[in-house]
Amino acid sequence: MVKICVKTTCVAFIALAVCTMSASAGILFETTPDLTEPTGAPFSDSVSGTGQFFGSSFVIGDDSYITGLTWMGVNTGDMNKVNSFTLEIWNNGLLYDFYDVPNERLATWTVSLTDANQVNTGSQIYGLDVYNFAAELDSPFEITGGETYWLVVHGNSSSGSMFAWLQAENRSESKGATYSVQSGEGPQWWSASRESTFTVLGAPVPEPATISILMLAAAIAGNRRFRHNA
Repeated sequence: MVKICVKTTCVAFIALAVCTMSASAGILFETTPDLTEPTGAPFSDSVSGTGQFFGSSFVIGDDSYITGLTWMGVNTGDMNKVNSFTLEIWNNGLLYDFYDVPNERLATWTVSLTDANQVNTGSQIYGLDVYNFAAELDSPFEITGGETYWLVVHGNSSSGSMFAWLQAENRSESKGATYSVQSGEGPQWWSASRESTFTVLGAPVPEPATISILMLAAAIAGNRRFRHNA
């Protein structure tokens, strides 16, 4: 009975730790939006018919859990015709053994426009309203510190609407990529000169010592509970 109580309490403490991590999520990585003109907001939408998508790279120093993402963009038509967004995380690869590009898709989430927390920022580029979007992931996604990853965002729109992902101010270590259907070669990633505006939210993976403390606290709590019930 004691073992059952301790095990159950341990699971509860681990679940609580994950929930606490999600609730206290901070910024792990962010880019700065470029709202100057001329700037750019390249089309990144499934309705384009060309398979034109964009990716932006990010590196986080420590092993971390990603719990949410934000991104910014404009629309050439009615933003309400964007039915949903597809968010993807890819690992890194090399094109021609030289250019960093997305290599393998690791995770995909589809977020409806309703759940994307759309907010008009009050800014415009080329007369188009700039919107901010945010989504909480249904479960934390673990990444390895120091590794290069890619975020890919594209809209899924009705005809007459086209989502464009707002470009960011260039960083010295910036990496961007574009995905398009190349005649005779099929879909392929290519290196691009600009990255896009986004934020990665989450928290570092707890240190082993922290986990040990949680497990010890869970065992003590479970033992006390058993004695009280006895």
